[in-house]
Order: sequence, then structure tokens, then C-alpha cells
Amino acid sequence: YLNHKIMEIYSESVTINQEWADRLARYSELGQVASAVNAPGNDVFDSRDVDAEAARRNAALEDFNRDLDRARADLTDSVPASQAAPLLRQLDAVTASMGDMTAEADLIFSYFRNGETSQAGARMATMDRKYAAVTAELAALGSSVREIQKSQFNEQVAAAHYLRKFEYLIGAMILLMVCGVTVYG
Repeated sequence: YLNHKIMEIYSESVTINQEWADRLARYSELGQVASAVNAPGNDVFDSRDVDAEAARRNAALEDFNRDLDRARADLTDSVPASQAAPLLRQLDAVTASMGDMTAEADLIFSYFRNGETSQAGARMATMDRKYAAVTAELAALGSSVREIQKSQFNEQVAAAHYLRKFEYLIGAMILLMVCGVTVYG
């Protein structure tokens, strides 16, 4: 029975860890899509094709928002509210940072459309800082997930150690019974 319970704890631990590892991978993929949203704001300086770069950025932004919505849905559907709430707030921060970054890219695109390339260049560093804010928010989200994984793993280990105490107790009782039967026999 104890071995069965310990294996059950182990299996549950592996399952929970896998779920959080999958979430962490999704958040990492969000970072890659965020990079694709950022790139057209930089690439417009080489291509000078504002419409094509804006369309590319909009397509990447659509992908980012879709993936972000899926991440939100996963948290609200599959994670206890006590764990989901701080992560949802971090996703809100990611959304806000992404909005700031895309607003900067729109400003750069508008400067290019108006032939004010020097003004667009002046905004480039600001857009890069806004992108850095997006990646920092995603990194903080990843760090929070790793903390949750660590906490859940520690809970599972504590449960296994608790059951382990019963294993010693049962072993002692078996030894006592064998000694009793030997003395009686």
C-alpha cells in the first residue's frame, strides 16, 4: 500500500511538473513571437517598405495575441486561482509592454511614411527599450512558473517523506510480530 501511495505521489509529481514545463515552453515561444513583432520596426530601416513591414508586424502581432489568449485560457481553465492570479497579472503586464512596443513601431512607420527618416531613427532606441520591457516581463513570468514548479515539487517530496515514516512503523510492527511468533512458537 505504501509503495503504491509513493508511486502515486511520484506519478502525480511528474504529471504536474510536465504541465508546468509545457506552460514554461509556451511562454518561451511567446518570447520568440514577440521578437517577430519587434523585427519589422527594425527591418523597415533596411527595406524602406513601410507597408510590407507593417503588414508583417501585424501578422506577428496577431500570432502573439492568439498565443497570449491561449496562455490566459490555460491558466483560467487548468490552474487553481491562487496560482493563476499572479501569472495572469504578469500576462497583463506583458500585454501592456507589447502595446507600448507596437505603438513605438507605429510611430516609426508613420515617420517613414512622412519621409522623416531621422525622426524614425531617433525612435529606434525607444522601441528597443520597449521590446526589452516585453522580454523582461516574459522572463519574470518564466521565473514565477519555475517557483511554482519548485514549490509543488517540494510539496510532493514532503508527502512522500511523510508516508516513508509509516513504512518504518509497519516494518517495526512486522518485526515485532515475527519475534512474537518465534517466542510463542
